[in-house]
Parts: sequence; C-alpha cells; structure tokens
Amino acid sequence: MSKLREQLKKIQLNLKKPSKLGTIERGDEWGCFHSWVTSPHQFDPRHWLDIKFVDKDGLPEGAIDAGGPTLDLLQHLMTTIQESNLFKGPPGEKYPSIDIRGMCQCQFKIKC
Repeated sequence: MSKLREQLKKIQLNLKKPSKLGTIERGDEWGCFHSWVTSPHQFDPRHWLDIKFVDKDGLPEGAIDAGGPTLDLLQHLMTTIQESNLFKGPPGEKYPSIDIRGMCQCQFKIKC
C-alpha cells in the first residue's frame, strides 16, 4: 500500500499547471473535445483539465472550473462513447464492436 501511495505522489508532483483553457460548445462537446486534444499546442495530457462551456454564440456559461465543468464534460463524453458505434447491444448489455466508419473518419485509433 505504501508503494502505491509513493507512486501516486510522484504522479501528482509530475502534473503541471492547467492545460490551456478548453472551450467546449454545448451541443458539440465531442467535436470540440476531439479538436482540443488532437491539437498539439492546445492540449497536454500531463496537465490538469481546465474547461469552459460556451453557447453557440460563444458566450461563456460563467461557471468556474473547480471540478464541476470538467466532471460534466467527462460524463457527457462517456455517454457519447457508450451510445456510439463502438458498442452494440441493448442498454445495459452492450459489448465492444469494431466501427469501421469511425476508424475511417479518424474518430479513434487502434494501437497495439
């Protein structure tokens, strides 16, 4: 258990300041997040997430990201992934599926 704590402390120390602010438009959460994380100058996975939601006109919602907007985004992304073609089957009984269309559109990559 103490080894695990040591490893977690090392990881925490290696996390840097927040990434550049991720501006996510309501209604296009997946597209905005995908654009943000695939841009090498905008996103660094070693940084904390810093999320701001905007409406279609670009006006911010006004929430400060103390965890709420990030949690909201991550929950929305998980729902989007569950409902995508990556999983097949009825609700509660889904299984992974190969989505050729998604692969061709570069929505995800398979790495070995």
